[in-house]
Amino acid sequence: AAGLEIADRIITYYDGADRLLGIVDHFSDYIKHETLSEALQFGEPEEGAFSEHQTVDGLPVLLGVKKVG
Repeated sequence: AAGLEIADRIITYYDGADRLLGIVDHFSDYIKHETLSEALQFGEPEEGAFSEHQTVDGLPVLLGVKKVG
């Protein structure tokens, strides 16, 4: 839905419950590897990023992605 190619490098944004911070921190290397994320940023996605609301481990989260470069 974000219009990205499978090999695009991205920045991933996430915003939600405090418990989510621990989950993302624990799995950050795996998440970055699997999504080709250069960085995982906590907080609202920056302007120009594609974003949507999802549920992760039962927690509501706002996820965003932006192509690097």
